[in-house]
Amino acid sequence: MKKIALIAILLCCAGILAARLLDYFVEKDKQTVYIALPGPMTGFSQEEGKAMLRGATLAYEQVKEDGKILKNKKIEIISYDDQNSQTAVRIASDIVAEDKVLLVLGHYTSTSCSAASPMYQGNGIPAITASAAVESATMESAWFFRTIPGTRAMTEFSIRSMQKLQKSTSKKIAMIYDANFYSTAAEEFKKKNKHLFDTVKIWPLKSAGDIQQIIAEIRAEQSIGPIFFFTGSQDCASLIVKFRSPGTHYPIIGLTSLAVPTFIRQFKNYSNEQKYPGYYTNGAYAVSPFISYLADQPKARSFRKKFIHKFNHEPLWVAATYYDAMLVALHAIEQAEIQGEDIQEDRRKVRDTLTHIDEKDVAVHGVTGDIYFDEHGNTVDSSLALGFWWNHEFLPVYQQSRMIDLQKGRGEVNGEKGRKETGDMPMTPLNVVYAGIDINAIRNIDFKKGVFTADFYLWFRFQGAFDDTSVQFINAVHPVTLEQPILNKINRNNGVIVRAYRVIADFTMTTTDLDAYPLDRHTLPISFSHTKETRDNLIYIPDVNGMAGSVSKKNRGETMLEKLSSWEILEIVSRQNIETTQDENKKNISYSRIDTEISIQRLDQGILLGKILLPFLAVIVFCFVFFSCSLTCSLKMWLRFYILLSLSVFIFSLRIFYKDLLPGQEVVHYMVNMLFTLIFFSYVLSWIVYFTQKRSYVRATKCILYIGSFVYLAAAVAGVVFLLNSHAYFS
Repeated sequence: MKKIALIAILLCCAGILAARLLDYFVEKDKQTVYIALPGPMTGFSQEEGKAMLRGATLAYEQVKEDGKILKNKKIEIISYDDQNSQTAVRIASDIVAEDKVLLVLGHYTSTSCSAASPMYQGNGIPAITASAAVESATMESAWFFRTIPGTRAMTEFSIRSMQKLQKSTSKKIAMIYDANFYSTAAEEFKKKNKHLFDTVKIWPLKSAGDIQQIIAEIRAEQSIGPIFFFTGSQDCASLIVKFRSPGTHYPIIGLTSLAVPTFIRQFKNYSNEQKYPGYYTNGAYAVSPFISYLADQPKARSFRKKFIHKFNHEPLWVAATYYDAMLVALHAIEQAEIQGEDIQEDRRKVRDTLTHIDEKDVAVHGVTGDIYFDEHGNTVDSSLALGFWWNHEFLPVYQQSRMIDLQKGRGEVNGEKGRKETGDMPMTPLNVVYAGIDINAIRNIDFKKGVFTADFYLWFRFQGAFDDTSVQFINAVHPVTLEQPILNKINRNNGVIVRAYRVIADFTMTTTDLDAYPLDRHTLPISFSHTKETRDNLIYIPDVNGMAGSVSKKNRGETMLEKLSSWEILEIVSRQNIETTQDENKKNISYSRIDTEISIQRLDQGILLGKILLPFLAVIVFCFVFFSCSLTCSLKMWLRFYILLSLSVFIFSLRIFYKDLLPGQEVVHYMVNMLFTLIFFSYVLSWIVYFTQKRSYVRATKCILYIGSFVYLAAAVAGVVFLLNSHAYFS
């Protein structure tokens, strides 16, 4: 019997080894494609560098999971630590010398792109940047592509957005720019604003020594409107510290370099910032290609969910844009049909494929929009959003301006007519409404009917007009009408309105499955949308600053006034979603929606489970003792059979008894099946032991009993652990 056990173990090991070898040879046969990703992996901007790598990696993992393209190719991302233009040149030289990289994703900054671009051009290596916005960094090379809007688009977008946000009566506007890279943007800025403001002041920043002079000249101005920063975040921080002194709280707006956490971290050593978090940055605006709280479209929502699940924080715009850049790269590699024999020829094919992604019909669908390029390799239709910093959170402004897709026709936005273009960049407004729910109590949970009663405060934070009487609770048993608000407060400085209501109503549950009792868990949802304003006009965002149950600030019911009887709150979380309906012409219409989910589980699960399983555990112990004593107890075979049969009848009777007693059946059903398996196992081995005892095979009998006891005990323990784990008892 020892030989049989040894053979069985060896066969299992051989099977595992064969499976591993098969996977190895399958992967070995695939063509390896190397993609370089140079970015700031250490130092001041390392968080953005890590975001580049995480976004690109997540995109490749998604493509592998889908399995639609690159079935015969394996992608290997090689990251490089790029800190400045000098390291960018060295990295480009290394990539050329190694002669194995097919394509480059990066560099992060415009300075690095400009420094490395000639080397990629000269050696025929295609590159895609998803972060460098200065046009000259990519337009001078036919091998460089960009998947985010350039500084021109960002400049106009920021100006147009600030026109609506700026409440000041000042007719002066200012701009501070990096003279080395933003000269063209400065000229564009001045030209665009001549007819809007009486005075347009522009200060070039050539070195750190210019900061004191700029500060002095700005302070000398009688009144000034918003100050636009077209600089890196480090230069901007040095100026903002001076601006935030008493009496000089100027409105500030910057480009993408201000829309990353690195910008915030620069102020952490200042005493005012330590006392009052956000002292220097609260209210500072920045343009961003992606703000996760606006990402409620299916593809963007899926990306955000996967990113948060894997990395446990909201994705930066850098992660989203490099996710898209990787999708574009992988699409080009697939379409180019590279052979892997001539790296120069493969690079040329990939570059040619990228140039042919030049129309919306062949665009790559990313989380930031549909990506396709113009004749200069610049993206045509990527989106921009305006955000502001508040308590170290980067949030969308209340009134967004979105670029209109010109290919849908003038004066038409997402199928809606009547909006006219103005200026060079047609835009349409989007109202952002922050919504919060604070649960007071959950009562009257009826799992048979699938309903519960919720008592909660609901509030909205917004600017401008918002018809909160048209709010519709999607899963309410009866229509809910918002009565007189219990709070209606207007901030006179920025025009922000906070309006709150108390709601007590019945809601339906999504699932009422009790089979897993007492390990069952349930979700109590509260969902609402707007009945009039579509997603094109209005978007709800969970109020992350004023709401404990939001995506970024989860709670476990600590704010509830009344504890939920017999249940434990696992978490309360609010998420964005989209409610889609059809009009009379069967055309889909989308509405922004907020889903607040209260996840609950029964209290004292262990005690309840122990009571249910106690008879079953007694049977398991009895079977084990019965089997272990088979060597010393000379029982007749028929007696052993009747003992096990009696146990089977007992288990079957217990099953019938529990059927009427317990709410669910899954746990009991599982245990019954496991026990019947153990009884059958006991009967078979008892028969074998009985046979070996009759033939006086003492050694064989002992071997069977020892092996059987171990297997029996291991199977019982594994079964119980699997039962608990399958119901997430250990989570």
